[in-house]
Amino acid sequence: MIHITRTRALGDVLWVEPIIRYFLERQEKVNVSTLYPEVFENYPLKGLSINQCVFENSPKEQKLQRYIDLNMSYERRPKMHILQAYMQESLIDEMSLSYPKIYLSKQEQKPLIEGSYAVLHIDSKP
Repeated sequence: MIHITRTRALGDVLWVEPIIRYFLERQEKVNVSTLYPEVFENYPLKGLSINQCVFENSPKEQKLQRYIDLNMSYERRPKMHILQAYMQESLIDEMSLSYPKIYLSKQEQKPLIEGSYAVLHIDSKP
């Protein structure tokens, strides 16, 4: 079992997905602790478990194959792409850079508005 922790920042949690995919494609079991477990609710690959992050009972104390804490990993390497920082922290060197994949439920895939529409974003900044 590989335990991965990335607690805060929704966008940063999204970038964990390629790391999760890497391990799952190699038949590893992965447990992820995050404040945003809903990001992975519809994940299609087998072997993934997601937990709402609980700060008591540190997973470091459990018997795990491997513990990867991605918190602050790219903040320590500010000139590096976030995924490269996550790869380095995870000790992965043979993975290609890729965008995170998002898997939506059937309900989330339905359009909110039927027909043609336009979105205007009015910003007061010049």
